[in-house]
Amino acid sequence: MKKLGKIVSYGLLAVGLAHVVFVLTQIKKAMGLADSYDIVSTFGEKTIDMSGQTDIVSVGAMFSGTTLDYTKARVKRGAYVLELTASYAGIEVIVPEEWYVETNGKLKMAGIENDTLTYEKRVPDLIIDHDLLFAGVEIKGI
Repeated sequence: MKKLGKIVSYGLLAVGLAHVVFVLTQIKKAMGLADSYDIVSTFGEKTIDMSGQTDIVSVGAMFSGTTLDYTKARVKRGAYVLELTASYAGIEVIVPEEWYVETNGKLKMAGIENDTLTYEKRVPDLIIDHDLLFAGVEIKGI
């Protein structure tokens, strides 16, 4: 019985160490995001007002819930471009109700729900180029 207890203890210790190594690896990856993206969202919930951003913005999200709010963005001739990379994250993109949003990119065990005027064939107001891994994006017009 003592032998079984030791085996279980060592097994749990190994699993705990593996988890610590995994978490440290993810933190290291998240710290590297700041060098690659204009906006970074990691480990938590974040709301970002996109009205003051440039025409092309890159966003990196990992292990987070992020809201990107374009409702106060000014209307312009060309489209805004959002380059979105997300892993294990949920992203909500809020746009004015009359906007047409186009999405392009890679989905790996991920999904996008676009509730905007996608049926119209016109020049988009926002283009989202994405690379998503275990992530979800919801695009809402309000």
